[in-house]
Amino acid sequence: MPHENNRGYSFLHAVALPSPQGQRLNGWGWGWGWAGFSAFLDMLEIQVDRGDGKCFVFLTYDTTPDYTDTYPHPAVPTKWKYRAIYRVGDAQVGVWSNTVEITVGG
Repeated sequence: MPHENNRGYSFLHAVALPSPQGQRLNGWGWGWGWAGFSAFLDMLEIQVDRGDGKCFVFLTYDTTPDYTDTYPHPAVPTKWKYRAIYRVGDAQVGVWSNTVEITVGG
């Protein structure tokens, strides 16, 4: 549910990018930051679509920029998609990030 004051945050667009390191030791990494608004934001909500027919589902609330997904990789190459939105308290603020797609497994 959007924050009651979401109009004030409507310009905020979470940005999620594949990490320059890509594959990390225990998972796949991708970066994000506060876009200069860390004083006003509490966390980032991250959702994932693992190509299993469930579409986007909750992955985590992250409070530290950059994230490593340690979910086990499938046996065959599969496209995973991620998106994120900032949060203030219990409310989503701003708009969803662009979708980040990676191929894992195999």
